[in-house]
Amino acid sequence: MVNSGNSKSLNILEDILDNGIFRITVDEKGRFMVPKKLRSSFDSNIFVLTYGVEKCLQLLPQNDFEKLKDAIYSKVGTSFNRNSRLLLRRYVAPAAEISVDSMGRIAIPRALRECVGIELKKELIFVSAGSFNEIWSESEYIAMQEDTMIELESASEEVFNIMNNEGKN
Repeated sequence: MVNSGNSKSLNILEDILDNGIFRITVDEKGRFMVPKKLRSSFDSNIFVLTYGVEKCLQLLPQNDFEKLKDAIYSKVGTSFNRNSRLLLRRYVAPAAEISVDSMGRIAIPRALRECVGIELKKELIFVSAGSFNEIWSESEYIAMQEDTMIELESASEEVFNIMNNEGKN
């Protein structure tokens, strides 16, 4: 059972902290220990850390980030295209190349930490599904979970419909 001292977070997080969702702590130097279970699955120790779509950080393998960056540069457009500028500002410009140290830790740059509300010596939520990795402050993660319940229903229904239609073709 998860015990965070906060009954609200306990109720929301109790059932979801499992294989792909981990509670981690950021230390006084802005580092966190990558869950051991994940470290063994990484192909490389080099990653790119940048902002996520919501108020979180996204940790991508370097080659996945390069694909994202190439897609933004080549497929979205030029600096005269508004969407291209938004993506460049949000994902490419703040991106930091980082590595997992010999102790299995990753240091989060201060500017990235501060922008998404990650505080030193606090617990974080690390969400991992393959090469999709997010790092959330606990409070932002709980807020996102609460705010997206209706959207989750719609997204689940959409995926279910796609799965049903694939079986009919």
